[in-house]
Amino acid sequence: MPPVDPAGAARLVAGAGAGFDCYSGDDSLTLPLLAVGAVGVVSVASHWVGQELGEMSGSTSTVTSKAPRELNAALLDAVSFQSSDEAPNPLPAKAVLRVLGLPAGECRLPMGPAPDWLGAEGSLHARQLGLMAHERSARSGVTGPHA
Repeated sequence: MPPVDPAGAARLVAGAGAGFDCYSGDDSLTLPLLAVGAVGVVSVASHWVGQELGEMSGSTSTVTSKAPRELNAALLDAVSFQSSDEAPNPLPAKAVLRVLGLPAGECRLPMGPAPDWLGAEGSLHARQLGLMAHERSARSGVTGPHA
């Protein structure tokens, strides 16, 4: 895959005109691309940090302000967890969804089941981001199985 080029994306957005929307396709580059005119993200991480990505995207009119930068910084480790040589996407995303109690079966062949350590690492990221049900409901005031 070619490297993402925020400067090239900025030129594309500037020259494209009305009716053209640019989306980030790389979770780790969402904030930089929003800063140069992207309107959102096509995201793997949104399955489990969608609220946070939405908050970051919604505050892009002040993309240089502290809030989106803090959200981006908080998400970097979790986004890096999403894919590695040892556990390529979608193994990590499905592991986190299972940790959160959401329906996510094992991957089909040729990937097959996730390595044993992946659930524990996914749980660590979910706890660090306050995504466990009791933490999320405390933050939002929402209760119930999908809070």
